[in-house]
Amino acid sequence: MDMVKSFYFKQAKKGQAAIEFLMTYGWMLLVVLIVGALIFSFVDFGNLLPNTVEMSNNFRAEPTQTRAIAEGADGNSSVLISFSYNGNERITLEASNLSQIRGAVDEECELVWIKNTNTDASSDLNPSPGFEVDPGSQQTEVVFLRGHSGLIEYSCSTLIPGDVLEGQLVLRATVAQTGFPLRSQGAFRVSVE
Repeated sequence: MDMVKSFYFKQAKKGQAAIEFLMTYGWMLLVVLIVGALIFSFVDFGNLLPNTVEMSNNFRAEPTQTRAIAEGADGNSSVLISFSYNGNERITLEASNLSQIRGAVDEECELVWIKNTNTDASSDLNPSPGFEVDPGSQQTEVVFLRGHSGLIEYSCSTLIPGDVLEGQLVLRATVAQTGFPLRSQGAFRVSVE
């Protein structure tokens, strides 16, 4: 009978040692997880992600060429969105039909100009696709054909370097031959330089 008690006593000691081991390292693991979660919640990893710009209806954004600049040479903050048009119809983008972009932190950016980068500014087309269009000017339309690239610049009041600007972008175009409206919309996420 002593052998049986001895056997159970040894087994009980091994079980107690195992439980003590799990409790000690379990508490330590719990503390490490809590500290890690706190660090992760306070650190912004957003500016480490690449720029993304989504567009629809035959518009394709160029996220690597899309930039948000906190303060440029003129002292103003701006967002420059690069895109290309891949539709079959000739379209016009009108300055009055381009929306303002709004960031996640209620940063509102106003349209400054639109430009077709594939055409010559001295073109005789009417309306000329090469002119930079100011929303307040008489020239309010820019023509795009299949494969043309364009730039849109927005002026923002205050952008902070290292911050991330997120929001919605809406482009409203018109098919030149039919007058049919063409709308492109999507989300964007740009790290501020």
